[in-house]
Amino acid sequence: MSKRKSRCQQTFRRRLHIEPLEDRRLLAITVDTLFDVNDAGDGLTTFREAIAAAPANETINFSVTGTIDLSLLGQLTIDKSLAIVGPGAALLTINAFDPTPATNNGDGSRIFNVNDSDAGILRDVQISGLTLTGGDVSGRGGAISNAENLTLDQMTISGNSASSGGGITHSSSGVTPSPVRLVITNSTISGNSAGFGGGVFISSSYNPLVRVQATITGSTISGNSASTGGGIFISGIAGLFVADSTISGNSASLNGGGMESRLSNSVDQAAYRTTISNSTISGNTAVQFGGGIHNLGGLTVIRHTTITANTAPATRGSGVASYSNTRTEVSSSIIAGNTNSDVDTINPPGVAFVSLGYNVIGAGNSTGLFSQSGDQTGISAASLLLAPLANNGGSTKTHALLAGSPAINAGNASAVAGVGNVPLFDQRSAPESRVQGGQIDVGAFEFNGFTTITVTTLTDENNGIGVGGVSLREAIAAANGSAGFPLIQFDASLAGTM
Repeated sequence: MSKRKSRCQQTFRRRLHIEPLEDRRLLAITVDTLFDVNDAGDGLTTFREAIAAAPANETINFSVTGTIDLSLLGQLTIDKSLAIVGPGAALLTINAFDPTPATNNGDGSRIFNVNDSDAGILRDVQISGLTLTGGDVSGRGGAISNAENLTLDQMTISGNSASSGGGITHSSSGVTPSPVRLVITNSTISGNSAGFGGGVFISSSYNPLVRVQATITGSTISGNSASTGGGIFISGIAGLFVADSTISGNSASLNGGGMESRLSNSVDQAAYRTTISNSTISGNTAVQFGGGIHNLGGLTVIRHTTITANTAPATRGSGVASYSNTRTEVSSSIIAGNTNSDVDTINPPGVAFVSLGYNVIGAGNSTGLFSQSGDQTGISAASLLLAPLANNGGSTKTHALLAGSPAINAGNASAVAGVGNVPLFDQRSAPESRVQGGQIDVGAFEFNGFTTITVTTLTDENNGIGVGGVSLREAIAAANGSAGFPLIQFDASLAGTM
């Protein structure tokens, strides 16, 4: 065989190499006007036009700040996987169309309808850095009605109204390939109203193939109102995990000032339950049952959480009300210092509460169920030694432990930060380790030996730091009784003369 023939054979045997084509999709679509119109010929890109033009998996961002007032064109529908990246909740507001903005009468529109109308396919949608306000609908979801996998980050959702889910509705009515998921991080949901779930409404049918799950972390649910579930309402075959968050100042004209959980009792409760971890539930009110939490069905798990200063009638669970056919598991948590009573079983007898130990509990008809290792009961508001709800570091408000509090170093001595169900940090996140001083504290706040006391009233009173506001006189008295070098600060809202 000649050398020429051998070379030809070698050339023929070379592997073919296919080079991938360059991805020439747009990196993002930029909204460059605050107007809300559909006019392809005006040389501007409105938010509405960007959503309509964006291909699946596109990103939309903004070169403008201020307020986009939605027009008569109504809600913005998202029916594909999409990322919407705002400049920051303090910089850009989306205001829903409402012909009578001074009245919540359901004659307006919401802002986002996230739904492709096909339960068999779940889209992935991310929205961040926006304020959503002004929604007023007679149906579900004042600002957002969601039926897809939705992530909300660094959002403010405020001043919206609906029949259910004044701020957000997360639900599914069809059979989906997997649970429909909602994730809320580092956000504020406040001042919304509804019949059910003033802030957030999470629901599915009781069909075992129709399931929803939600996670709320590092967020504040405050000042919302509803007939049931002032802050949050969850029902059906659903799961909710709340961590490092504060649910405060919400109200219900019936039940569940902070939240109502009404889950199925006959599903996998490892996946479909309500879990509150490393969080604070404070200052919520209910006219009937459950000032802080109303557990009407399924399993509710409370761990490393502070539940205090909530209000409901006597024997009806100012802190937590749990029906006799439900199960509320409590570990390493404070449920004390609430108005009237703290832990009550509704329609007894029944074992509605299960203690897993190391709890600080006040009063109520279920205190006898808290008899496990490390449990303390009969703790009054005055002896609890909790500072008022305040900014003590981190992104959410907490109740600081004052020196001498029975919650300090009262947790499980074997608890290790970041191991098992023990969080790595307390509610304030890094650098506040979940275990300080040699032993974990009970509740959401870890005492570090440095006491900060916030003065919250101009009135010169002396009725105890755990009762009402904190006067300068009370702050000085508490500081004198504290170890180390206590710091007295003044709430930023205070102005005037003492």
